[in-house]
Amino acid sequence: MSLLAWLTARDAVITRSISVARVTAAAGRPTVLELHSPVEAERQAVIKRFHMLVKSKNLLSLVVISEALRKHFESRWPELSGRILSTPLGGDLVTEPTQGAIPLCGDFNVGYAGQLYPGKGMEIILPLAQACPWATFHIVGGAQHDIDQWRARAESERNIIFHGYVPHARIPSFLAAFDVALAPYQRVVRGVGNDATNLADWMSPLKAFEYMAHGKAILCSDLPVLQEIFTGGETALLCSPDDPMDWTRALTQLRDNTELRRRLGENARRRMEREFTREAWARKIAHDIGSRLHAGKRRRPIERSGAGQLGRNN
Repeated sequence: MSLLAWLTARDAVITRSISVARVTAAAGRPTVLELHSPVEAERQAVIKRFHMLVKSKNLLSLVVISEALRKHFESRWPELSGRILSTPLGGDLVTEPTQGAIPLCGDFNVGYAGQLYPGKGMEIILPLAQACPWATFHIVGGAQHDIDQWRARAESERNIIFHGYVPHARIPSFLAAFDVALAPYQRVVRGVGNDATNLADWMSPLKAFEYMAHGKAILCSDLPVLQEIFTGGETALLCSPDDPMDWTRALTQLRDNTELRRRLGENARRRMEREFTREAWARKIAHDIGSRLHAGKRRRPIERSGAGQLGRNN
């Protein structure tokens, strides 16, 4: 059986490939496309395929990872209104959040795990460490050239430790040892190679979900895309991404209030379990697909345009 024949035998097809979605929709199959960023950065041929896909009644829905991304697509392609499901892509729940914690050297350990690209948060962590000499800041991850750059800028700070690259399997041991976890994303976040795309507009930060899975007390930037995940004072303390003093006040509050740390961590873990595990994400998408298929059967049969109508560049 050919791949196309196998795909078209399904009740619906879900894919992250615009090209595959275009083929299956043209072949008459209900198609769900999952995207994590705008399409404008794609090659022109791919953008053309997306334009054609949007016009197809066989595009059952578009799944995106944030409300900001949903609004972006609806503003650019009004015909997608009502066909977009916004659901953050989370992670896996940790069975034993404190198991395997590595011994860290500080009395009060504050941690960040992730890349050190511009806007990821070292712009806040460095002045925060300077203002909080009573805390030890652990930076886990980052490319070596980024680590070298920030280590040079933090040379005089004795309470910042760069642990460098850590295999993903070992990261939970660090997270388990943190008293507080930081998600200090800036208003502009760049990706690999200082990409021009601002990731802060659309991101669904996986490390933040890992913090939640471990039941950590979290300090997080107060950005619209992160407000979809965190509730200030309930699952995290939200701080201005532009104001290190705001972070200093919040971190001091967490240092002095063990009960608040415990409550924030437990609430974050419960919300993660309820809404943001991969299983919860899959259930939400499956329910949405089922509802749309059922509604479509009541209205009219799926159109079939035929794969043969695809042009070379479509």
